[in-house]
Amino acid sequence: MTPPAEPRTRPPSLSDATVCLLGPEIEHRESLRAMLEGHVRRVHWICDSHRFARLRKQGRRGRLDRSLDLVLGTRDRDYLDHLLSEIDASEASIVVAYWGTLPLADVIALKRARPSIRIVAVMLCYPLSLEHWGILRQFAMLRRAASRLDGVICPTEEMVAYLGDRVFGGHAPPCGIVAPCWPASFQSPTRAPEAGDHPNLVYVGRTDLSGATVHEADDIRAQMRELLDAGIELHHVYSDETADGHPGRKTFSPRSIELLIAMMSGFDASLVAYNLDASRRTDRFDLTVPDRLLSSVAAGVPVAIPKRGYAASKRYLRDYGAVIEFDSAADLKSRLSDRNAVRELRDKAWAARHRYTAEAQGPDLAAFLERVRRS
Repeated sequence: MTPPAEPRTRPPSLSDATVCLLGPEIEHRESLRAMLEGHVRRVHWICDSHRFARLRKQGRRGRLDRSLDLVLGTRDRDYLDHLLSEIDASEASIVVAYWGTLPLADVIALKRARPSIRIVAVMLCYPLSLEHWGILRQFAMLRRAASRLDGVICPTEEMVAYLGDRVFGGHAPPCGIVAPCWPASFQSPTRAPEAGDHPNLVYVGRTDLSGATVHEADDIRAQMRELLDAGIELHHVYSDETADGHPGRKTFSPRSIELLIAMMSGFDASLVAYNLDASRRTDRFDLTVPDRLLSSVAAGVPVAIPKRGYAASKRYLRDYGAVIEFDSAADLKSRLSDRNAVRELRDKAWAARHRYTAEAQGPDLAAFLERVRRS
């Protein structure tokens, strides 16, 4: 008599599972926490190896070491001991690795050590590079990690198509779409007073142009000057690089993201723009939804965005109802000069902000993780 086969065991349902977030200590970690709340038993965070090394005050590692890690997996024994002990202690069955290619070396090492764990990568910003060879390197990085990934989460359809066509080909892991949003707790319960009865913009992109992570696309001083000369008042964080004394330039001091969001709703619109002409490749800006846009919709302020480019951002805004696409500074000034139309847009944006929360995207993330869990 043939003995009965042992029953196949399945992982616990998602509501009984612990999900580990693997990545840097940034606002997107809190967004993922908010998305998962109520859908899983517990969310546990583990820092990536880059942050772990910084906390231990280790020296900056060379490109060769980093490249070897992306082939072999993270080789820092202290970090691996930390990572595996955290995974085992939390009894995690799913790991969500976030912020593009940053944790991919850790993912490779983790999958080799714990092959039964489901690992999903969140491509919040990809590719990071703005030049041809840098993008090719990042393609190679993601391809090498693909066999260790059980799923990939993208912000828009544009990135899903791009990864399928340019990176994965016929070997793509399952891809899902989850719109990035800040948690509801980042939003202000009260609307800021109007900034004035004349055309005005707020810009919450980078203005400090001397930092190590600044790229040429961050430098929009020429566009700023065109807007100012057209008669639009422009508000942004102070920096030495933009201090030109123009009377229409109004600066404020850096502040927390919650305080920034609270003050943005008083403006006619939030400017979302980069210096695309300075970028050899603009893939990133057609695929990624930038943080400044997340802050804009969380604030409930209309969005002013150039007509050229930014495909992913425009798809993200398709149901927002408060978007001004412009082709020149003069065009934008004309649009903002219609004060009744601006007030209508401000009302629409304020009403729409409740749809743009991490919590509202939670069901999409949970459904994709459940699909991965069952695979």
